[in-house]
Amino acid sequence: MSEVEVQTRPIVITGRKVVGGVAEGEALVTRETISGWGGVQAMTGTVIESRHELKGVSFAGKVLVFPGAKGSSGWSGVFHTARLAGSAPLAMVFMTM
Repeated sequence: MSEVEVQTRPIVITGRKVVGGVAEGEALVTRETISGWGGVQAMTGTVIESRHELKGVSFAGKVLVFPGAKGSSGWSGVFHTARLAGSAPLAMVFMTM
């Protein structure tokens, strides 16, 4: 498992929402995009992309903060499967548009 930096100070992130609602929880932050097709194990919410800094880390029940997704429809399908399996993030915050 790769090392993950842990910060304990509260941070409030605001932005433009696409889907309504409010989420609060532990943030899982990465500077790298995540590939849905072959990069995530949907049943556990674990990043399995071989060279990703979060390889081996699960986003289940966390606020996932990342630049965005790699890929196309495969990505949305994997995150939908993760939601159905109960292993989806609480929220996703995209840092780029």
